[in-house]
Amino acid sequence: MHSNFSDGKMEALDLIKYCEKKGLNVISITDHDNILSHKINYEGSLKIIKGIELSTKRNNESVHVLGYFRENSDLRELEAYLEMMEKSRIERALKIISLLKEHFDIDITLDDFENYKGVIARPHIAKAIIKKGYDYTINEIFEKMIGDDCPCYVPSSDLKTEDGLALLKRANALTVLAHPVLLKKNDYHDVLALGFDGVEAIYPLNTLGFERKLREEYDGKLIFTAGSDFHGDTMHKDVADVVLDGYETKLFLDKLANK
Repeated sequence: MHSNFSDGKMEALDLIKYCEKKGLNVISITDHDNILSHKINYEGSLKIIKGIELSTKRNNESVHVLGYFRENSDLRELEAYLEMMEKSRIERALKIISLLKEHFDIDITLDDFENYKGVIARPHIAKAIIKKGYDYTINEIFEKMIGDDCPCYVPSSDLKTEDGLALLKRANALTVLAHPVLLKKNDYHDVLALGFDGVEAIYPLNTLGFERKLREEYDGKLIFTAGSDFHGDTMHKDVADVVLDGYETKLFLDKLANK
């Protein structure tokens, strides 16, 4: 799930309280390429695992790596990388803005981005286009303009998947392949063979057959996680619609605790 430290709509603390209200027991806010939510001061019964969704690239395709941090995780190297990446995200946004003007005569600036607190992501750009009065939906903007292989697409990271995986492992994080169902240029078997600890087996866009296949192939080999990919809008599932059962949650927590 995502807060407005990346491309979600809700403040991180509001998101935590929302999850609490929904009756969840264990959550992780995995914002894109930042760990700003780790600093939120929350006093309540909800167990919050510090996390991240790290952008990497393999075979000219975005591969997102989920990192779940242990109590003794050392984040200094990761923080240095993320600080550098934050600057590159601004450069990326400026490139996309320039391409939008060139290809679609769309005129926006960084000042048009709403709810921006941490890392600039493509949804910020899509919402800025709509805010300026251009007659497009968010889906149309992604499908025609800024989505993968579109005229205004600029990759968010040149970090190789294996290097991103190694970076998170050096920080003593549990590594999980996010939404393998979205991969088009990579075979998820090959990606998982790079050394992931787990796979996001439960995801809103999975078919029942795909989830069953993941479970059959990796039962006893990898841990399974669930992701709603909640952003606080109607395009994504609610936080409580995509969850792990108690047994799988225990397996995950045991792995996180090195048991």
